[in-house]
Amino acid sequence: MQTHLRQKPPFDYMDFAQEFLRRNPDYQAQYRNIVSGNKQRATQDETMRMARTWGLEFPRPS
Repeated sequence: MQTHLRQKPPFDYMDFAQEFLRRNPDYQAQYRNIVSGNKQRATQDETMRMARTWGLEFPRPS
């Protein structure tokens, strides 16, 4: 009996970018900075500013 290994599909660009940022110490430090103190979450303005710093764009809800 032959066993077939299930192969994962290759990363697409968005997956690659997400993994890069998730592991990037500068990105992690910037995120920690905007949620520092007693805040548990960053504000939407802070999040959007940070996203633009890293070249990320998010569609606006309609």
